[in-house]
Amino acid sequence: MYDDDFKDIKYSYFNDEEISETENGTYADRKAEIYETYVTWNHPLSEVLQSLLDKNLILQNFQEFNYSPYSCFNEIEEFEKGKWRIKKFGDKMPMVYPLKAKKSS
Repeated sequence: MYDDDFKDIKYSYFNDEEISETENGTYADRKAEIYETYVTWNHPLSEVLQSLLDKNLILQNFQEFNYSPYSCFNEIEEFEKGKWRIKKFGDKMPMVYPLKAKKSS
C-alpha cells in the first residue's frame, strides 16, 4: 500500500492491479548496485483466507506478528535480535502471519 519509504499510501490494499516499480539494490542488500524493475501484487487477508476456503482447506492456526524476521524494507529497524519493524509504525502494524491449514476429508 505504502510507497517504499512509508510516507504515503500509494497503492490499494486490494488486489486491483499489478504494482510495477524500479528499484536499486535487493531486499537482501539495499546498497547492491543492481537496478531492476519488479512487479508485485497486494493480496488482502480476505483474498488469502477465501482462497483456502475455495480449496476446501480447514484453517487450523492463524497468527499475526507486529515484526518481520527479515530486514526487507526501507526505513526498518531491528528492535530485538532477528526482529524488524518499520520505524514510523513501531508495533502498531502487522508485518507477517503464519497459518496452518489441512485438506478436509
